[in-house]
Amino acid sequence: MRLRIKQARPVSLNDAIRHAVELEAFYRAERTKPDSHVSAVGTDDNKPMKQMNELQKMVDMLNKRLSQFMVSLSWRVLRRHGKPR
Repeated sequence: MRLRIKQARPVSLNDAIRHAVELEAFYRAERTKPDSHVSAVGTDDNKPMKQMNELQKMVDMLNKRLSQFMVSLSWRVLRRHGKPR
């Protein structure tokens, strides 16, 4: 494993540790599988889109609240200073 880490040419200690952890995970997976075949883990390709949708909902809600606040503020100013001419 040391040779593999050196071959990866880590630029920092954190980089070396990351490589070592990845190698250890592969070695452990190979030992636990009877056919010595390591499967890749899939990722959720829709996750970024879900996050974008959630952020858009939050922006919409904040825009709505800002508009309500501005209307409320306008009414307060009008009550204090009278109607504009």
